[in-house]
Amino acid sequence: MDGQDYKVVFTKMTTAPLELEAEKIATLPEPDHVVVNHYAQVKNARQTQAEDLVRYFHKTFHGVEAHEPQVKETNQALTLVSQYGLEKAKYLSLLQNSATNPSAKQQF
Repeated sequence: MDGQDYKVVFTKMTTAPLELEAEKIATLPEPDHVVVNHYAQVKNARQTQAEDLVRYFHKTFHGVEAHEPQVKETNQALTLVSQYGLEKAKYLSLLQNSATNPSAKQQF
């Protein structure tokens, strides 16, 4: 054993229902936004720039403020960032949108 294994035991049984009074129920404040931290994934600078490009794309073309980049779109953005750099890739995405039908939904 490496000392990092844990054992969890669940016991299934019936209990009497708990009746809580309304004033005793604690309410949590609503967060402004949810932050998802993937600590297991170590990201390099290009990976972070690719994710920033995907977020920029979704914010610019879809009006989405908080987007969690998917693997496929991040890989496509990584290709652009590796070839052209972040600023040129952003400019290329703007050019692509102006050259295509503005009423069509863009896919990254």
